[in-house]
Amino acid sequence: MITGKGGFIGGYLAKHLNTENLVIHCAAAPSYEEDLSLAKKVFDHAFESKSSVVFLSSISVYGDISESVVTEETIPFKQNSYAKAKWDIEGLLRTYDLNSLTLRLPGVVGLGAHDIFLSRTLAGIRRGELVKAYNPESLFNNVVHVGEVSGFIHKWSKNQIIGHNTVNLGSKEPITIREVVSLLGGVADFIETNKKSFLIGIQKAVNLGFEPSTVRKSIKSYVSEFRQVVTNLTVS
Repeated sequence: MITGKGGFIGGYLAKHLNTENLVIHCAAAPSYEEDLSLAKKVFDHAFESKSSVVFLSSISVYGDISESVVTEETIPFKQNSYAKAKWDIEGLLRTYDLNSLTLRLPGVVGLGAHDIFLSRTLAGIRRGELVKAYNPESLFNNVVHVGEVSGFIHKWSKNQIIGHNTVNLGSKEPITIREVVSLLGGVADFIETNKKSFLIGIQKAVNLGFEPSTVRKSIKSYVSEFRQVVTNLTVS
C-alpha cells in the first residue's frame, strides 16, 4: 500500500516497488489536524495487517538550523506547521508496535520534481532567467534522486530490520552552491547572506544500507532526464 500515489515520489514508488506487507506513507493533508488524522488511519491499517511502515518525513522537521551538520540528534528549533506535523507523525509512528523506517528527505529530484531549490532553479534557467542563489561558496548535499529513495526502501524491506529507525537522506561529496548552479547550466546572481548553511549527516542511513550518490551525479542525472523530456516535447 502506498498513499499519495498521485504525487511525484509516491507515483514513482508505486511503479518501482513491490509493497507486499509494506505500507509507504507519502501523502500529506492540507492542515496539521488532517495530517495527523490521515497518518493515524494509515498506521492503524498497517498494524491490523501486520505490515512494516515507511514514512516519508522531511529535513524541514529541524526548523531553523544553526548547526554546520544536521544529524538525527539535532534538536528542532522554530518549526513551522508543516515541520511540526511531520515531527508529530514521526512520534505517532513510534507508538505502534511495528517495524518502521522514517526517512527525513532532502530535495528529491527526478522527473516531476517540484517546489525545491533545484527544480525552481532549473526551471528559471530554462526560461532564460538570471536566477538568484545565496552564499555561493557554502557546501551543499541537500539532494537525493528518487531512484535512490526507492532502492533504499526496497533494501530495507528485504532485510526485515526490526524496530523503529529514523534517518536523514542526502548525497555524498558535497559541492558549493556556485558549482550546483553551474551543473544546472545557468548563471546566477549570487548573494552573500548571514544565514548559516548546513550539510546533512547521512551516516546512520548508510549504516542501514543506503548507498548515496555524489551530489554531482544526482544533479547530472536530474538535468539529463529534464533535457530528454524537453527534447522529446520539442521534437513532437
